Amino acid sequence: MPVRVALLTAVLAGPALAAPPLSPTADNTAILDEINAADPTITTTDLASIERLLAAAELAEARLMATVEMKHVADLLALTATARKVAYARTSEPVHLCALLAAAEHVLELPDLSATLAAEATDLRDETRKELVVHPDAACMQASERVREPDQPPAPEQPRELTKSAETQMPPAQQSSRARHLTIAGSALLGTAALAAIALIPIQVRRARAYDDLAALIADVEQAGSRTPEQAQRMRDLGAVGEWTRAAKIGLGVSFAVLATVGAGLVVGGRLRSAPTRARLTPYGGPQGAGITLWGRF
Repeated sequence: MPVRVALLTAVLAGPALAAPPLSPTADNTAILDEINAADPTITTTDLASIERLLAAAELAEARLMATVEMKHVADLLALTATARKVAYARTSEPVHLCALLAAAEHVLELPDLSATLAAEATDLRDETRKELVVHPDAACMQASERVREPDQPPAPEQPRELTKSAETQMPPAQQSSRARHLTIAGSALLGTAALAAIALIPIQVRRARAYDDLAALIADVEQAGSRTPEQAQRMRDLGAVGEWTRAAKIGLGVSFAVLATVGAGLVVGGRLRSAPTRARLTPYGGPQGAGITLWGRF
């Protein structure tokens, strides 16, 4: 009689009790079947125990850590992620998220990782870190794993004012040499600015003549009532002269202004450096313009 009762109990207990433990040599399909049997969203009756689910998860993780073939890494990572997510959904214990995070980071450290698998592991790691935020006491939530605020850009370094001690440390001979070099450089720039101004003269003359010729040609065409092909070509030529002289005038004018400003600043700055004064004149120039900065102690 006791034997018959035991057999009847085994039959009535169903597949969950009768199912044998997962073999260490089970293939990926058997591991997935074990995970699905413990997933309440898939199996609604005879749900497998957490212990059987964890055995499947640990078997997948052990194989993932041991494999070196990329063709098996993706499947094992997917099995590990599925098992640990089901375990976390059933228990809410952060240890399952920590195990999942460790698996994703292990995959990212593997050599010769494909771009697709690297992207999957990265997404899995980042999602797991976000879920771990609600478990600040988890073992894997170290300082390096916590969600960090975006790094703030370093504050721009403020220009340091030249101190009195730095000024006095410079030998007088060196101060005189630097002042002389500034004066020479400024004089050279002023000379170049003068050349630019002189070059403007013939360009302006040529431009004025072209406009006079064009005005006379237009008057002849209006008087005749029509224009000949030669007159039309002449008008185009004079228009082209007006265009290039305009561009040259603007370019030389800007060059003259910049060169003259910077050159004058260098000359004045050199003289101020050579004089026994605390004032300093610093020229500057760039695409947006040029100018002079006056600095002094009062």
